[in-house]
Amino acid sequence: MVRAIFTAYLVLFLARFAASLTNGTTTNLTSPYQESETFIQEFADGPPEETPSPRPSSGPCPLTFWPTNLTVVRSDNYSSPDMPDRHNLFLAIRQNNETRQYATEIQFTGITASEDTLCNLKLQLPTKGHEMYGGPQPILSIYQVARAPGNTATWSSYEPGDLILHNPLHVGEVNGSAWEQYRIYKYFNGYYDAASVPCNETLTFQIGMAHEGGGPLVNSWQFVNSNPPLTPVQGFKIWAGDKWCHGP
Repeated sequence: MVRAIFTAYLVLFLARFAASLTNGTTTNLTSPYQESETFIQEFADGPPEETPSPRPSSGPCPLTFWPTNLTVVRSDNYSSPDMPDRHNLFLAIRQNNETRQYATEIQFTGITASEDTLCNLKLQLPTKGHEMYGGPQPILSIYQVARAPGNTATWSSYEPGDLILHNPLHVGEVNGSAWEQYRIYKYFNGYYDAASVPCNETLTFQIGMAHEGGGPLVNSWQFVNSNPPLTPVQGFKIWAGDKWCHGP
């Protein structure tokens, strides 16, 4: 029953996003949290707003790279991807370790930046109405793993699923709570600094929820990773350069 309800929501979400794409453009889409006063009222019980310190800034990043593939894996399906025909869907769900979990492997191939250059993994906030998230702590943990280009991701190869056995390299976290998304949009142009790692021709990240939801609560976040020429551009990408360079 739970899986049927989730599948129905997912199909509706993907259909809605696909319907907004027209010849590489979207119609009637607004920036996330454009009406900030309304958003603040909706979350009036959230933490008091504080102006954060600005990020350091340097020059433009010389190179931008987009994911080659995103693969969703599921904890009760060890031997194959959960949705093998979907290559642009990001999905992370976690209630507790006894219930089904979802996570996503993201791979970048053909990176031409040298190994002494930093590859900065960025998450561009999805546009308003084109994501689903929830739970008390929708915080993503990001791990870097070594994988061959085009490898088939499964839960059995999802190293964060057993941190003691695999000890994958933890490279970053992203807080997807509503208040934090608003703060990122308002003060940081809608970009999360997800991770910074040395560049390599192929980079692979495995990403899932950092925490259990607790009891009946579920931490979750899902969106379509949309790369140019499609718009709105949203999701994960890499800016190559120094740590604080900025890209398009």
